[in-house]
Amino acid sequence: MLAVADPTQFTLSLAEAATRSGYNERHLRRLKDSGRLPAAKLKGALRFRPEDVEALTRPRIADAEAEHEQLVAAIVAAAPAFSPARRAAIEAALRGAERQTATRT
Repeated sequence: MLAVADPTQFTLSLAEAATRSGYNERHLRRLKDSGRLPAAKLKGALRFRPEDVEALTRPRIADAEAEHEQLVAAIVAAAPAFSPARRAAIEAALRGAERQTATRT
């Protein structure tokens, strides 16, 4: 479905949208065709709004963060019988690794 909004808002080419979203061009075309991703045709080329493309990745990031939290909780729960202080230190170390990874990207 092609959008009827202001075409100047649609600044990303199909290739740029694929790079930003992590989805391939074919998948983005399917999302457009299903009406889940607004698009405009400018001079014969598909264009997308940056905020719409970025919205595609938000749920995946949120799901990954939730999954990470569940894995950390499972590791902590399955750890041998450590003292509460040692258990807290292990949990903090695992969460610290998460923060280091996030700052590198």
